[in-house]
Amino acid sequence: MQKVLMVVHSYYPSDPRVKREAVALHDKGFEVDVVCLRENNERRYETVNGIGVHRLPVKRHRGSGFFIYLTEYLTFFFLALLKTSSLFIEKRYKIIQIHTLPDFLVFCSLVPKLFGARVILDMHEVMPEFFSYRYGIPKEHPANRIIQLSEKLSIMFADHVITVSDTLKEILVLRGVPAHKITIIMNVADEKLFKPRVTTQVKQKVFTLAYHGLLSGIYDLNVVFTALKILRGKIPNLRFIVIGKGPQGPEYKNAVCKLGLESVVSFEGHMPQEKVIPLLNNVDIGIVPLDKSEFTQIAFPTKVVEYIAMGIPVITANRKTVKQYFNDNTIAFYEAGDPQSLADRIIELYRHPERLNNLVKTASDCYKEISWDKMKNRYYQLMDNIVGGTR
Repeated sequence: MQKVLMVVHSYYPSDPRVKREAVALHDKGFEVDVVCLRENNERRYETVNGIGVHRLPVKRHRGSGFFIYLTEYLTFFFLALLKTSSLFIEKRYKIIQIHTLPDFLVFCSLVPKLFGARVILDMHEVMPEFFSYRYGIPKEHPANRIIQLSEKLSIMFADHVITVSDTLKEILVLRGVPAHKITIIMNVADEKLFKPRVTTQVKQKVFTLAYHGLLSGIYDLNVVFTALKILRGKIPNLRFIVIGKGPQGPEYKNAVCKLGLESVVSFEGHMPQEKVIPLLNNVDIGIVPLDKSEFTQIAFPTKVVEYIAMGIPVITANRKTVKQYFNDNTIAFYEAGDPQSLADRIIELYRHPERLNNLVKTASDCYKEISWDKMKNRYYQLMDNIVGGTR
């Protein structure tokens, strides 16, 4: 049995990408361990569906300043370095897979690499663009240059790189990374959870929109709230349910109050994915309101394909990466940052239910080309090649 250790600056099993890949490897017969963050109520070690989960005493500080994030990253890095080294001495893993951010987390696999383990850097984001967006740091700023150097050294250290879209691969190739060193494993829906929906009740005369995910600036819910204000009175019994939590949560709740939308918008809070599904079963449209920024041009939100996998029509902002995989026949796009454009898309679909049905069918057909079955087989092939020493 081949052994794989994953390291991620996130929580397990709540991180869907890490969970999906870990479970896939376990199903294929690999022995899999994960080193991750630890919430107050979580155990230091437990086995979750066959995956050994080693939690370190570090928590996330979402919405915090740069130096708090840096301290958090460094603390986790040094603890992960010690944990990865000790676990490798005990278990002799064949592969160490490091999930970003941060990129420099890859160096916690130094001891395993010195003794022959293969190292994969799974880049969920490109770190220079992420920090430039998050903190408004110009590309020429010394801090960003350090981040760029960290990315370059991290990729050089890794034996292979995984990233999440063609767009991110193009960026890395332009920075000098050989194309053959990169494999694309997209963030797609967990099809064991996000299945074609079956409505749980007789459909009432309520037109329901939904958003599920992180409440942060990258998902511009203020645009949705303003669009709902525009639509008030034009669509009877209009509802918008918001599922999730995040640093912008209080701001978004205040915005709803100021706009007088308390009877239209409901905040359901954070819940496990298993509990999200029943709330989505009777939704008419899923909204993915990416903000108008350079960073969202390279983003591919998992929630887009989660709605599609369930047969829910999607409205999202017209961002470059999403439009690489889906066109106007599969998703209804609006102008990013423009509430009137979003309102126009919503009322158009409300008035033309046949358009909703067509979106569902064409999006479902398109999604088959990037489904988890496709990505999983690509992932298996990569891991088999690495174990066989061909990468």
